[in-house]
Amino acid sequence: MAGRPQVPSQNLINQNKASGIGSKPGLYKAIALDALSIATALFVSYAYFAYLTSGLSAWFLLTALLLFATCSALQAFLTKNATRRSLVILGEALALVIFFVRSDEWQILLSAFVILALILLWGYFAGRSRVRSSIEVQFFGTTYTVIGKVTTAILLFLMLVYVPQVGGALIPRDSFKTLFDWSTNFLNDFYPNVPFNDSFANFSEGIAKMELNGNPAFQALPASDQATAVSQASGAIAASVAQATGITPGSTEQVSDVVYDYIATAFGNWQNHLDDRFILIWMIALFLVLRTIGIVFVWAAQFIALIFYEILLASGFMHISQSPQTKENLEY
Repeated sequence: MAGRPQVPSQNLINQNKASGIGSKPGLYKAIALDALSIATALFVSYAYFAYLTSGLSAWFLLTALLLFATCSALQAFLTKNATRRSLVILGEALALVIFFVRSDEWQILLSAFVILALILLWGYFAGRSRVRSSIEVQFFGTTYTVIGKVTTAILLFLMLVYVPQVGGALIPRDSFKTLFDWSTNFLNDFYPNVPFNDSFANFSEGIAKMELNGNPAFQALPASDQATAVSQASGAIAASVAQATGITPGSTEQVSDVVYDYIATAFGNWQNHLDDRFILIWMIALFLVLRTIGIVFVWAAQFIALIFYEILLASGFMHISQSPQTKENLEY
């Protein structure tokens, strides 16, 4: 009809593109990340249990800790649903203590579970707050916040379950030897004539020679008298160790074993003197030392997380999008 406007043919009921019935985009990826987070927590629990009971390598435990910290950092970016993340964190805390479940230690394990859950939740919400308040993705700032809290939680967990497993003593002897051998690699550069990784007899002889060589009177002695003086000084070192530990070092006993026995005896004496206060003082001091060293762990975990972050971006597992945002401000 003339003069009547032409209405374009369209479906007024369904103007938008129809969407199929199914799962939300990214649901399976979210489930996979949640499962991986709990799996890495379980890996940490197993690695630490094996480290304490069967002398598993500390590097194996460190690898497990780095993977768990990486998953926690990625969760702060990708998991927007706080309820779901809270449930996953409870699963992580349960997985971390699962290998240490014993009926006579339920109070310690319950304390460890609660502390883990609270600090991990704190780290997640602190990370999410940083993500929401930033215009761009602040990778290093966010991961430092999250991994820092994860490190604190893990250290408290390791210490709480460590005391009942080894009776408040030192680290396992095999693990101490690994740490001792690694540390003496630096000392060998300063004291090349002292065999730190040899038998205690050769070690004490090397110490005696190092001390006597700076004495002009020793240099003036004949070779046979020098050998006698070295032997006497070496015996004096062994006697002082025997007096301190109550154990006479064997001629073939390794230096790391003697040092371990010496420190263990000193710890035992302090424990007998301070009673239950020793455990508390020792745990506080150990936590402060490890938390300071833990800064290096945070940096390493950030580096590992960055590698996975870039891989996931490049593979299309996740992507960066931009969205307009209205923000309210209070002003005078």
